[in-house]
Amino acid sequence: MAHEIKKVTPDNVDFDPPLPGDNPRRRLPVKSFGVTDKALGLVEGNQFQRGVPTYEVTSFGPALRPETGPVPSIDRNPYNFVAFAGSQPWPASADPAGHDLLKDFNGFLEFEAEALTPCFVPAGFPYAPGNQGPGGRNYSQEDLRSIDRKFCTMRNGDGVECYAIPGASFKGALRSAVEALTNSRMGVADESYAVNPVYRRRVFTCGELKRAGNDWEVHELLPSRSGYGAVPLDNEAGLLAHLRAGKPLQRSFDRGSAIFKLSGSLVAAYQKNILEHPHYEEHYKDYSKEYLPLSADWRKELANVKVDDLIYCAVDPGTRQVVNFGKNVNYLWPAVRSLKDLCGAFWPREKPSLEGCKDPDPNKATDPADAAEHLFGFTSEHRDGRKPFRGLLSFETLWGPETSSRETQPVELAPLTSPASRGKSRPLYLAPRTDGTCASFDDPGVQVRGRKFYWHQPAPNAGIWPKHTFAGTAPLDKQFRQTVVKQCPPPVKALGAGTKFRGRIHLSNVSAHELGALLFALQGDGSFDPAFHLGKAKARGLGSFRIRVTRLAAFAPADRYASLAGGTVMRNLLPVMPRLISAFQMWCAVNARMAAGSPLSSHAHIRDFIQLHTWPGSTSFRYYPVNFSQYSWLPNDNDPAGEPKPPRRRPPAMSRARDLTP
Repeated sequence: MAHEIKKVTPDNVDFDPPLPGDNPRRRLPVKSFGVTDKALGLVEGNQFQRGVPTYEVTSFGPALRPETGPVPSIDRNPYNFVAFAGSQPWPASADPAGHDLLKDFNGFLEFEAEALTPCFVPAGFPYAPGNQGPGGRNYSQEDLRSIDRKFCTMRNGDGVECYAIPGASFKGALRSAVEALTNSRMGVADESYAVNPVYRRRVFTCGELKRAGNDWEVHELLPSRSGYGAVPLDNEAGLLAHLRAGKPLQRSFDRGSAIFKLSGSLVAAYQKNILEHPHYEEHYKDYSKEYLPLSADWRKELANVKVDDLIYCAVDPGTRQVVNFGKNVNYLWPAVRSLKDLCGAFWPREKPSLEGCKDPDPNKATDPADAAEHLFGFTSEHRDGRKPFRGLLSFETLWGPETSSRETQPVELAPLTSPASRGKSRPLYLAPRTDGTCASFDDPGVQVRGRKFYWHQPAPNAGIWPKHTFAGTAPLDKQFRQTVVKQCPPPVKALGAGTKFRGRIHLSNVSAHELGALLFALQGDGSFDPAFHLGKAKARGLGSFRIRVTRLAAFAPADRYASLAGGTVMRNLLPVMPRLISAFQMWCAVNARMAAGSPLSSHAHIRDFIQLHTWPGSTSFRYYPVNFSQYSWLPNDNDPAGEPKPPRRRPPAMSRARDLTP
């Protein structure tokens, strides 16, 4: 059936075209739309492609265009990636400086950070779920959502309360930038990325289980002519479909002739998935009302496999071997690899070492420290000759205006949540196959796209795009978002654009190329308009800063310690900053085995970094997809390998940052 295009108008903003096979006069409620943000998707003039099971947004209407440009993109994602430069991190140097000798740059760097957008750095929160608050009240997660989060404040040396950004917060953001520029390991990585992501395998091949020695067989069952068999027309087969409350699913079959092989090891993998993966428990807690009351051992019952059970399975057409299976149409099955597996040597290490760099031949050095580890330090157990290392940088608090001189503004943001399964969107996190189609975690040789950074999002009048807020702009925006209020953060007290903070970084034995990398991360090299992200809600356009180095001074260690009475002579290094960045440029060329004069822009990962850290010249809004079908990450029906659907075109969100405009 040819797909039709439906257009949102004031009269049909709640339209939902009938599904194929349904009564044409049947009208379904708005909630049946497969649109992740209805406040954005159901804007007057937007066009949808009629399809099953979701309706893909094909274009945005004129109502959005004044704020998104002449041709708004339907797939502008709020983040992209800086690629890894090769398969291994670059070592800091052949003989990195420790703290026993002072031989490189020693001094301090002062800077000013001016907010280009509203910004928010939270103060410590006094309560956690289950903790007692005033009056002995136990605060639930829902209670905490109603409490405003305040901007961080501290008292300075004169006892005056000021808005402030803790040095540790700034250090973390700066370290991430330097790690990307110097092709270093990630200093911190969420352990949730070490879990193999699970995917909903929507398949319709089904059969009955029979024993075959230590293995199993699946005897095919086909939908009978009297009905659609095990595939429900309402498409509501949930994760625990066979336990769903209400009318049982139709089970009317004809026996087929095919017999598929099912190994005992795959059955064991199925049981391990059911019993150990946290998503099942989370799903049941969220949707318990949709299922019949279960015993305390419901997971064991779900994991139990016995003769004559009906299962749904994906089958390799060549070997006729079952590659994954479940007890309902929409079952979960984990990928072969996790993002941690794909990050390889760039994943944070448990036992770094500074000593490993001192081998005369860097190619033979064992476990050498990289530039970010050398600059920012690392922890390591005292064993195998390894020792923790205090970094070469220390950070003071970034001081902002006095609280009495400036008011914060409450901001209620649109949904801003972290998914339970990190990195699940394969077309975004994984590099495409050679034919341009979306890769899978199960592909041999699949590569992760790199380190995640958020795009900067300038809005008119240095504010926030209204669609990034809970209330939005249209009367229906707030109404639509009431259904996802639990996914919205509590109101935050943000400072407006134009707010300035001043900070200082102390330098100890920092080499020329390391100082050059630091300067490039802070304010670029003059070839682009740099911007730096700090604080929360970057996906919603907050936290963009412009940093300007105001003072760079260093002392000569011999002069400092030559006299007990004499003062330290500080050299002004501001005029030599271009030479320091050139030293970083030469260091990159050596590590990448390029010609000594190769510009920084000749490195793909630095081009990615520049694009993601450029302040756009006009308004630029990016948002999570309003419809997941745009990203084509759902498996095809009846696809044995559970691969994502090949897109008709590869949208910008799936392209490298270096190929996109800020």
